[in-house]
Amino acid sequence: MDITPEGYSWYLNNVWAEYQQQGNGVAEGLKKYLIKEIEAKLTANHKGEREGPSKLVDDKRPGIDIKIVDIFFAYENAKLIELLR
Repeated sequence: MDITPEGYSWYLNNVWAEYQQQGNGVAEGLKKYLIKEIEAKLTANHKGEREGPSKLVDDKRPGIDIKIVDIFFAYENAKLIELLR
């Protein structure tokens, strides 16, 4: 996933204050925000609430919520890491 300078700027201006109030730094807040957003999209996709070509409905487990344990920023995300400095 690419995070553009514009996207990162949007995060700082629109989202980070909430995570900052919880005592999180910029990187930790971004990580928590990404986890929350990805979980919501995957859960909606799993439950058939999201439209699009990747729509998936699992009739065997319709009430499942997708949870992400952890994500990490790797060296390949050098631009993101540079923005977080």
